[in-house]
Amino acid sequence: MANLAATYSNLGKYKEAEKLEIQVLDARRRILGVQHPHTILAMENLAATLRSLRKYKEAEELVIQAQNTSIMNFDKKVYSLSNFIKKTSKMMSKIAHSFHKENDPNDDLTGTSS
Repeated sequence: MANLAATYSNLGKYKEAEKLEIQVLDARRRILGVQHPHTILAMENLAATLRSLRKYKEAEELVIQAQNTSIMNFDKKVYSLSNFIKKTSKMMSKIAHSFHKENDPNDDLTGTSS
């Protein structure tokens, strides 16, 4: 189901991807538990799709939830700190870039607006 959701997302069928990713996340939470790396990955995937759908608040909430869960997992050595920082920075950058582009589509984010 996660692979089909990823395919939908790659095809730009974000609504269909969102529906499947919600199901994947619910199943992984129920079966694997909230702190399992695959559950965290499902949160991140759903957040990316929500960002594509311009549901920025929902995406932000999921990213924060994934971050907090990842932090709790540090003691268990599930994620390394460097991977966590890379993933968090990348996701937050994408959310900020999408939000910024929506508000000022002429800004190329280089510091000089055209």
